[in-house]
Amino acid sequence: MTILYLGGLKPQRKITELRDIKDIIVESLEFGGLGDIAGGLFKMNRLNINNNGIEIDGILINEKIFNEELISWTAVDKETQIDHLIDWIGECGRDRGGDKYLMKEDLTTLIKKGNNGAEQTFFSSISTNEYVFWDEGRFDEICDEILKLNEGLK
Repeated sequence: MTILYLGGLKPQRKITELRDIKDIIVESLEFGGLGDIAGGLFKMNRLNINNNGIEIDGILINEKIFNEELISWTAVDKETQIDHLIDWIGECGRDRGGDKYLMKEDLTTLIKKGNNGAEQTFFSSISTNEYVFWDEGRFDEICDEILKLNEGLK
């Protein structure tokens, strides 16, 4: 069981679930204890990949945006990307040592990134091996650009 300390404040009870954290923050905000911490602490990943397709802020994104490369990013989930990288590394011949090295770096990056729900979906560049995760400033810019493109396709 984990005991969480927020901003140097020791909660009066052990935190075992996300709702416990939210309750403590709400209680603290009511008494002016945590200030603006709550907004940053609970920033959620705007990107979701599910059986319906790709969603941003709960809005289903037209597949045409990614299939026709109207944007230089694609939405990926961590597990699938790791599986692809493992396959690609295994398929690399001796003449593709540079590619193999980059793929190993990508694999290491993804494995180290973490396993919380917000880190399971992210953007991958279609022209380089760059990834943009939910906690990076450019992530919101990419989401907004995709939403704008999506609105234009309606």
